[in-house]
Parts: sequence; structure tokens; C-alpha cells
Amino acid sequence: QEEVQKTASGRSMVDGASKIEDGHKTEVNRKIVTEFCDKVLIGGQYHLVPDYISSEEYIQHSPAVEDGIRGFQKFTQDLDAKGLAMRYKKIHKLLVQGNFATTLSEVQMDNEDWCIIDIYRLKKGKIVEHWDVIEKIGPKETWNNSGKF
Repeated sequence: QEEVQKTASGRSMVDGASKIEDGHKTEVNRKIVTEFCDKVLIGGQYHLVPDYISSEEYIQHSPAVEDGIRGFQKFTQDLDAKGLAMRYKKIHKLLVQGNFATTLSEVQMDNEDWCIIDIYRLKKGKIVEHWDVIEKIGPKETWNNSGKF
């Protein structure tokens, strides 16, 4: 994905916290992110967002999403209003260490398939920071390997 200089949050796509903490919370954080992905991203239960994303602190590095839980909700509502709803089809990988979790997901948006890597930082049982990298999956005949997944 090309780096975007002017993001909705005013943050860069690559700055932010990077120190792994809370090693003893790895499995708890795995459960939180798994439930968030299953219920919200795949299940479409966006009313549950406050159960997983902090309303006090949510730092966003995704180019089109503003900071705060309202920024996330506005982004998903705007996509829906444009008929471009982002539907996570499957989480292919989930890696968690301490307060960081990373997912590799297959997503459909505007009837096109995408590969998305989401990186989450958690604190006190909630997601407080998010980064992502997205790439459109082209037709199979253009692949140079067996595919993204």
C-alpha cells in the first residue's frame, strides 16, 4: 500500500507505540481481538464496537479513519452510505504478543476482494490503537504465487 501523507487523523501510517508490554495478557488479548473480529468485523454487529474499542483513547493510523471510537463508527457508516460496505469474510491468521495483535484477513469491498493486515494495540482490555495495510487481490491469472492466503 502506498503511504498516505495526509490522513484523516493527522497521524502518519507508521508512527505510534511499538513497545511490547503486558506479556502475561497475551491470551486475554487474543480472546478480545478474536471476539472483535468474529462479532464486529465478520458478524457486522457494529453496536458492539464500544465493548472492544476504548471510548477514552483510540489512536488511528489508517489513512481514511479519524481518531476516536466515533471516527471508526463514522468510517463504517460512510462506507455503508456509499454502498461500499467492508465485509470481513475470514481471518486467516491472528498473531498476539502482549499488548499487540495482528490479523491477516480476507475482505470484500465493493464486490472486490482485498487482503488486509490490521495491527491493534490493547490497553486495559480495549483496543486503543490501530494500523492497517490493504491491498486489492487481483484476478487469479495475475498472481505470481499461490495467493495471499
